[in-house]
Amino acid sequence: MLPAAEASPRHGGAVFVHSSFRTGSTWLWSMFRNNPAALAYNEIFNDALATLTPERALSYTHASWASKHPPVGNYTAEYIPLLRPRGGVRRYRPSMAFDSFVPSQDGRLTTREAAYVALLLEHARAAGRVPVLTATRSLARAPALRARFGGVHIVLYRNIFRQWASYTEQAVLKNRYFLDTIAAAIGGAAHDPALGALAPLLAGGLDVRRPAIWQAMLLLHAHLYARAADAADLVLDIDRIAADPACRAQAEADLLRLTGFAVDLATVRASMAFSLVDAGTTAELTASMASLPAPETSAGTNRGRALGRQALAAAIDAYGSYRAEHGPLIDALQGEFRAMEQKTLRDNAAIASRLLELEQQKQREVDALAAELATTRRGKQREIDALIAEVEATRQKRRQDVAAIAMELDAIRHSHSWRVTAPVRRLAETIRGRPA
Repeated sequence: MLPAAEASPRHGGAVFVHSSFRTGSTWLWSMFRNNPAALAYNEIFNDALATLTPERALSYTHASWASKHPPVGNYTAEYIPLLRPRGGVRRYRPSMAFDSFVPSQDGRLTTREAAYVALLLEHARAAGRVPVLTATRSLARAPALRARFGGVHIVLYRNIFRQWASYTEQAVLKNRYFLDTIAAAIGGAAHDPALGALAPLLAGGLDVRRPAIWQAMLLLHAHLYARAADAADLVLDIDRIAADPACRAQAEADLLRLTGFAVDLATVRASMAFSLVDAGTTAELTASMASLPAPETSAGTNRGRALGRQALAAAIDAYGSYRAEHGPLIDALQGEFRAMEQKTLRDNAAIASRLLELEQQKQREVDALAAELATTRRGKQREIDALIAEVEATRQKRRQDVAAIAMELDAIRHSHSWRVTAPVRRLAETIRGRPA
């Protein structure tokens, strides 16, 4: 753990905790959350904040997924007073997650980022509490946040190979989110010469068995840690804190001095998942990255350059030790994964063939039913046409009969007998009209 930088005691109005994913950041956030004097926001740039609702804020917990997090309850209740009526944290934008993961070349926060962070600070202070802002997407933004808001800045560091192993475990468990963040972070840093140079490593897809993806992860984080250390008042090495009681005690003392909070780190636990990557020997791994920008080129201070070098070297050493101990297991697991992939491909092909067969069968049934309906419709149409013709013929016959009767009546009215009998008809009408 790097020594704490000289800083005045207390928090100066805000505490920022910068980290990456799968580094123990949720555990450290929960330690601050336990203090009623603090209002601790978890992952202030998390993309889920764009659509957060009160129900989601209270229901999504460490038990909602294979998190390996301590029982911290919900993650985001602190944001509920800041939600819009239709959901989403006020002033937060989804682009803050990765589009501005690395500040532009002027090194400043965007106007929207600054307004959003200011809202979080103001809300905590209005409640009479100290704002503690933790973020897994702020390592590159740490200098900009410090320049804009001051406060105490803590960087939580974990051996990058151990972090990679956790990414691998999550990917095997069908949660690719953390693996995808490698591409998202590099993609959001296209304007940055050092991080943009990592983009070619992503060609060919994100696969935890591909050495190039491990290299991208390794160099990305070494650069990020170097930049964050430039702004750090304290760098906490979670692996050392878990392994060394003296280191843990020193970290607790530094936190108390810098923030004013007595943060109990006794519940820290070291963990190691597994890796499936084989990038050759440590010498071969180092040589494969020699043409890419070194992490210390991202730092502006000796402190940053030291952490960049340390992070890279420690991760390579951890990879080498793991490969030496578990190389045969890696080979076996890779073989099993290849066999599983091939079986999956065969199964998918069989399923696709069966689905096509069922679709064709259903289409034949539909076509037959359509033909039957068409035949029935034609038969019914003939019956209807015949009935219409019969009705029309009857109507025509009636019209002819009426015309014939009319002609016959007209002939009677013009006959000699009709004229001769006219006086008799008039007498009959007179008699019928006489009163009774």
